[in-house]
Amino acid sequence: MYLVDKDRRIVDWNAAAERLTGYKKQEVVGKCCGDGILEHVDEFGNSLCGDRCPLLMAARLGMDCRSDVFMHHKRGHRVPVHVLASPIRAESGEITGMVETFTDNTAKLELLERARELERIALIDALTGIGNRRYCEQQIRRAIDGLYRNGTPFGVVLWDTDNFKSINDRYGHACGDAVLRMVGQSLASNLRSLDFAGRWGGEEFIVLFHNSTAAGGELIARRLRVLVQRSFVMWDGTRVAVTVSGGVAQARPDETVDSLYCRADRLLYQAKAAGKNRFASDHGIEAPALDGCTAA
Repeated sequence: MYLVDKDRRIVDWNAAAERLTGYKKQEVVGKCCGDGILEHVDEFGNSLCGDRCPLLMAARLGMDCRSDVFMHHKRGHRVPVHVLASPIRAESGEITGMVETFTDNTAKLELLERARELERIALIDALTGIGNRRYCEQQIRRAIDGLYRNGTPFGVVLWDTDNFKSINDRYGHACGDAVLRMVGQSLASNLRSLDFAGRWGGEEFIVLFHNSTAAGGELIARRLRVLVQRSFVMWDGTRVAVTVSGGVAQARPDETVDSLYCRADRLLYQAKAAGKNRFASDHGIEAPALDGCTAA
């Protein structure tokens, strides 16, 4: 929870806000909430810091306003939260400020338990904190077994971080590591609890979506691509952002881990060749201009 005055300047910021956002109280008190701190966006990547700001809407309407948004964490990735913005009134009835409470909207307990499990069996990627390639392969094999036994559909999205070498060349490998952590956490933090994101290797990541058709996988891919694009890392005072390109492959009855990866990799190559910051599937190549964003 945090409190702002009529000009949206932060006057209080509690310990739970520190834990959920990564920002300490002393870093934000006195600043305007729209000054590049939380930078709320919706699921399509549209900024909510202007007229659609939940706090402004609460003040304008004089009533509570609720919304599901994706806020910017200090480490760069996007975190899904449920927001309740409420006006604060003086005894006279005049609105003197606003209060916003935000609640983690992920299946957080499941994610934490999954992280503990990965640590116990040494299947976590040390850099990004998500599953490593060995764990990815295990999850895909289990999904293939479910497809064979029960007909449960699934698919994968293979992601590659666009122009990653230029990040290392320009800002150094430490910045590159921070960017990879940001991408990995942006993918892993914004999935359904039954889905999975892991680091395949280098700047490649893979997302496995369970019990979903190819069209459902494309919706997941579109959402994740935009959220990564709207994330960033602050490095020596510079805002460093990247985009990702993806290949969406729906599993077939005779699938293996290698065959599924190869199809996703071919589709990823098509997305890269078409201009990056988009994904390709058997249905064609996404047109990222539809979400109002441009490629990096």
